[in-house]
Amino acid sequence: MISNFTTKQLTEMIYELLEALEYEIVLSNPTTESKFPAVVINTPLESTSKRYNTEILQKRFQVSIECWNDKKYDVMEMMEEISQILIKYNFIKTNTTPDIFDEVTQKYRMIMTFEVKYDGLNNSFI
Repeated sequence: MISNFTTKQLTEMIYELLEALEYEIVLSNPTTESKFPAVVINTPLESTSKRYNTEILQKRFQVSIECWNDKKYDVMEMMEEISQILIKYNFIKTNTTPDIFDEVTQKYRMIMTFEVKYDGLNNSFI
C-alpha cells in the first residue's frame, strides 16, 4: 500500500523531534511577549518527484527552521543541535542565512533550510 505523507504530518514530526531540545517551539514568528530561546518551524514546501497514474510514489519536502536567541553564538549552537537531530532522519541542510538582528524582539535570528525525500512505497525518508 502506498502511503501519503503530508506537510502537516511532517511539521508535527519535526515539532516532536525538536521538543527534546527544550526550546520554545512555535509555528509563526515570535513576538516581544514570546519565550526565548525560540525555534520557528515554517510551513514545509512539498513537491511530487515520482508518480504512477494518480498515486504519488515520491515527494520532496523543503522546510525552513528559524532559531532565535540573545546572542549570535547561541543561535549558531541551536542550529547545530537541530541539524544533528534532523540528519538522523535523512534531512539535508541546503541553506543557511546570515544572522539577522530583530529590532522588535532584540534577538538574533538565523534561518536554515532542510530538504528530505519521502518514499511512499516504503513509508520512509530517503
